Amino acid sequence: MSIHNKNIKSQFEIHYTALCKKAYFYIEDIDDAKDIVQEVFLKLLDKKNLNDIKDFKSYLNRSVVNASLKWIAKQKKKKKIDHTIEIQKGTEYSIEDSIIKDESSTILNKELNNLPEKCKEIFVLCVLEDLKYQEAADTLGVSINTVKSQIKKAYKILRKSANYHSFLFLLLNKNQ
Repeated sequence: MSIHNKNIKSQFEIHYTALCKKAYFYIEDIDDAKDIVQEVFLKLLDKKNLNDIKDFKSYLNRSVVNASLKWIAKQKKKKKIDHTIEIQKGTEYSIEDSIIKDESSTILNKELNNLPEKCKEIFVLCVLEDLKYQEAADTLGVSINTVKSQIKKAYKILRKSANYHSFLFLLLNKNQ
């Protein structure tokens, strides 16, 4: 059966629902299935000579199947690209986080190494390991007053440091 441009509208009305079902069978999304069928008919309007089409119904079916398969391939490619971008973002953040962590660790260690040994030991237990003053005193076999005075001494020394603000920031964010 040959078809003319003026009959495309009637063919659209006749075949639209069945073609949407066919596209939906492949892509499982009704809105995209409708879009595919509409695009197939729009392409038909651009064709100069529809008289060459021998079996119009078969032509429509094949066109919708092909368009659906192209849609699936495009979606797979898009998912692959999106996945690759996510992996790259994750890698970038991992490298960035690693660099920041290394720099933070360097600053912490440098500043802690400026403290006297006993002062450093008490500071690490109380501030970095979150022990209560009494627990630190019991662990080290010293009085709670010694712990308090050593913590006070540590902060006094650290305040004089050029990296004091960075050091405080790192302490505040050490568990993140």
